[in-house]
Amino acid sequence: MEVVAGVDGAPGGWAIARCADGHVDLSFARDLTALVHHLDTGPPGCVAIDMPIGLPGDRSCDFQARRLLGPRRSSVFAPPHRSVLAAADYADAKRLMIAATGKSLSIQAYNLIPKIAEVDSLLVSEERRRHIVEAHPELAFMRLYGSPLPHPKKSTAGAKLRTELLGQRFGVSEVDDLLANRTMPVEDALDALVLLVTAQHLRAGTAALLGDGRADAEDRPVRMAY
Repeated sequence: MEVVAGVDGAPGGWAIARCADGHVDLSFARDLTALVHHLDTGPPGCVAIDMPIGLPGDRSCDFQARRLLGPRRSSVFAPPHRSVLAAADYADAKRLMIAATGKSLSIQAYNLIPKIAEVDSLLVSEERRRHIVEAHPELAFMRLYGSPLPHPKKSTAGAKLRTELLGQRFGVSEVDDLLANRTMPVEDALDALVLLVTAQHLRAGTAALLGDGRADAEDRPVRMAY
């Protein structure tokens, strides 16, 4: 079965929204091994994941995303340089980041290093690098709404608007059922579901891509889809 999925980091693992035969499901996984195995063994599919993939330091896709998102631009943080993945602790990470880029590293970016490294370790083939694509949920919601969303995702108004937008895409009752039975925080569930929309755009060839077409030192694409 073809894998078309949106993936968002969640406490202790990953929120995964998948669509198969027109049916959407939402699940939690400790790691991405099973998902990537299905991607390898099934028909060509697509995974849109909210996690930095290309790690050269400064990235044009991040600057482009912030410019598009306006009031939601703070949701796009500066990811670590590839050398920082080997850091022993936060102090070491900041030292390595400054040595590589001249800039320090936020604690938010540092806390994501285990998940960034997990994704990076999976991108061992050109096939996987083609079908596992970095995406951003705020860009995906922007595309559904027509402009950057007016409310942050952790606000009551923000969650309500995001749920309504997904209901227009997948069906109100289906989204309500998925959220009622979720096993992850609601903001991670909403992000995974909207990343599934991006994966569907990627599969159909209708996704927008940010970036300048380059790859990093390990040939990981430096791009962001929505």
